[in-house]
Amino acid sequence: MTDAPIDPFTAVAPLSTTLHRLDEAHRRFRNYVAVSLALSPTELTALLVIAITPGISPSALAADLTVTHGAVTVLIDRLEDAGLTEKVPNPVRPQVRELALTVAGQQTLTKMRTAYRVVLGEADTDGDLTRILPQLDNITAALNLAAARCYPGMT
Repeated sequence: MTDAPIDPFTAVAPLSTTLHRLDEAHRRFRNYVAVSLALSPTELTALLVIAITPGISPSALAADLTVTHGAVTVLIDRLEDAGLTEKVPNPVRPQVRELALTVAGQQTLTKMRTAYRVVLGEADTDGDLTRILPQLDNITAALNLAAARCYPGMT
């Protein structure tokens, strides 16, 4: 006698629960890291988006962060006043301004990444944590695809 097959929806329920717990823990840790770097969580997120999206415009940053254009203007001004970002001319259309990290902004993200590596290093008690990277990459791609389908223009 064989067990009845488990439907995919039921099969991924434990993974979904674990990812939700991971997401909440990550949010709390990221908030802690932001505050320790004298930033708000939104400012830290903006730095990350600017770092991974070369040439991003203020409008695209607003869309990515799901904030208004007025809110992103205030956010960009705070990051510029802190010396973490700057507006640079687009190489093809110089009248268009793009956002870029300054050296100080890059150093801030290096501090953040160091904090993450310390915590993840402590979590990797048997040295096998990197074995799950392909599965995490697949989950990331699936979530990004689902978001792009629901919100056109997201990557």
